[in-house]
Amino acid sequence: MEEKIDLLYEVRKKLPVTVPAAFFAALFTGVVTHLYMLTNKLPNWDDLLYIDNYAVSDAFGRWFLPYVHPFFSEQSAPALNGTAALVLYAITACLIVLILEVKTVTAAALIGALFVSFPAVVSNMMFMYIGATLPLALLMAVSAVYLTKRFRFGFIAGFLLLFLSMSIYQAYLTVAACLLLLVLLGQILAGEEAKTTLKQGIGALVLLAVSAGVYAVYIQRYDIAAYDGLDQVGSFSLQPITIARAYHRVLQYFVTAPPSFVTPFFLNVYRAVIVVSAGLLLYLFIRRKHLRAPLQCFLLLLVLTLLPLAAGGIYILSPETQVGSPLVTYAYVTLLFVPLLLMEELKPTKKGRVAAFLVTVLLFLAAYGNYRLAGEAYFRASLSFERIENYYNRIIARVEADSDYHYGDKLCIAGDPWPDPNPLSAFNMKGNEFLDLEGIPLENGLFTSSTRGAFLHTYLGIVGTVSDAEYWKIMESEEFQEMPIFPDEGCVRKIGDTYVIKVEH
Repeated sequence: MEEKIDLLYEVRKKLPVTVPAAFFAALFTGVVTHLYMLTNKLPNWDDLLYIDNYAVSDAFGRWFLPYVHPFFSEQSAPALNGTAALVLYAITACLIVLILEVKTVTAAALIGALFVSFPAVVSNMMFMYIGATLPLALLMAVSAVYLTKRFRFGFIAGFLLLFLSMSIYQAYLTVAACLLLLVLLGQILAGEEAKTTLKQGIGALVLLAVSAGVYAVYIQRYDIAAYDGLDQVGSFSLQPITIARAYHRVLQYFVTAPPSFVTPFFLNVYRAVIVVSAGLLLYLFIRRKHLRAPLQCFLLLLVLTLLPLAAGGIYILSPETQVGSPLVTYAYVTLLFVPLLLMEELKPTKKGRVAAFLVTVLLFLAAYGNYRLAGEAYFRASLSFERIENYYNRIIARVEADSDYHYGDKLCIAGDPWPDPNPLSAFNMKGNEFLDLEGIPLENGLFTSSTRGAFLHTYLGIVGTVSDAEYWKIMESEEFQEMPIFPDEGCVRKIGDTYVIKVEH
């Protein structure tokens, strides 16, 4: 029989079974978790403004973003960018499994599920105009770790990939740092020679420092905006206050004061994961003589101490950042991989199986909590959009009924309730639970004066909206100040050549 070339089959034969387990677990979990987002259009404030472009690049230190953005949909299309994002996340999960040398299908599947359901992915999906570009930056950062670990001179490609990854989105350097530490943890647990581990640890530190340092120097050529601490990225403050803040924020997320979207039940799941992980670590420390050797013990304590610091590394990279959003603290998910590495070191005894079962159940519950959060967050975003869209329709209908307005005439919906609640916010429906989940829009976020023109133009097809200068001139006019507020009689008036409806002072 004539032999045929089957490339995919050849690749599959060379991959351990854990790789497809991670890929399909991530893909399945991703589709189920983010299905609402993939099949609907749920804009937030930024997505309203940048529905057909990548927003900012040089001003945010993301100079490489315009070069990779055209590979995906240049419109904020969920079925395109969202699907591409899930595939990229799934591939990244596979690389993590290879990097950590995961041996069990259970651990590989849990890594895939946790990785693609973590709240940072929900936030990423809400900024759909760059929904696939950010996962590409993440893939590049993780690929840097893989190549550095896999090949003798892989650190050269690793440096380049980390530099370019930061040039798309700076925060994923912390994910790379955590993975490098997890590699060291795995080597220590497996009994790798301490001197070899120490040498690799120093190499990893040099790789991270050089990549971040070159990036920090390179972006000096741009005028970086003072937004969310971005202009401080690269200052690398190691002052006690920044280090303490990094540890404290991680402790808050998993133990003491989690963000609004972590419910009490799932907070207790995180706490249980920590307790079980500590128990497994103590058990292995007692049972394995090599872990009690002075240098190995020192390295073990050092890695475990540095892991939460690396996860909260955004507070080191950007000292001005006080409370990191889910997007910049995505590295937190890697801390959930620690019990999986410990689980894989257990022998198949009765006690070992019980411990492995407990870890599996707890991490499955953590993934389920992320799944439930995503579904509720997307649903709340959908309600916000529908309410605001109908509110705008009522306003436009009132303008048409109370004036000689015709399609194409200049129109201004004037007034901004911010920061006071929008009238539609009276029925909040768990909105407070999503205040810390970056990107989830409540009614106020879709009704600000800065996004109003984009909403009217994109979703209602209204043309003739006024410029910012014209808007503020109307707001400051005496005629506007005397007008009643919608829906009261007289809330519509023609000021100059513009039809104005007043919705707030």
